Amino acid sequence: MAIQPGVGYTFSASSQGENLTIEQPWSPIALYQSTNNDHPFKLDVYWMEESAMFFATVTAGTVNNIVPVIWGGGPIDDLLNVTPKPEMGLATVQVPPGFFNAYIRCGPDPTNPYVFPTSNRDQAGYPQVYFSTTELTDTDDLTYIKIADAQVDVATKTVQSVVQYVTGSLWASRIKVGTLTAKYYYARV
Repeated sequence: MAIQPGVGYTFSASSQGENLTIEQPWSPIALYQSTNNDHPFKLDVYWMEESAMFFATVTAGTVNNIVPVIWGGGPIDDLLNVTPKPEMGLATVQVPPGFFNAYIRCGPDPTNPYVFPTSNRDQAGYPQVYFSTTELTDTDDLTYIKIADAQVDVATKTVQSVVQYVTGSLWASRIKVGTLTAKYYYARV
């Protein structure tokens, strides 16, 4: 047996067997980190004085290789991977205590429930970043995975905390059996 020579490893073979020695199996992690510490689905919250409200942006990520939109409640929905990052005004968190959750909301294709999530942007189940001041639960038609939550102080116009739960793109599955409510499973990729 033979292996082509390469950087960072050596290979030797004899009648006793083969030996593969890897000197450096991977590059230091610093080479893979961005300078601004972004990661998929990172939530950033900030006060914008000219609008007199908090805004949020979410770094692009994917669900089953589909880039979600950020929910704007209408025609202002934007894919997360556009430049500059789309932002969402958080008028609903302007009332104390100023706590809100950020979710990825997905659902199956209504014409073919085996397709999950739908890749048609015109359908409700297309992956989208969704903000809510309450905890959301899954249904047969929609699932919500909490990516982060945040606490803001409206009086001082400051972000008190952001807790990030999802830090990578996701692979999702939907299992629906009989009349039972669908179950949803996620894995980080």
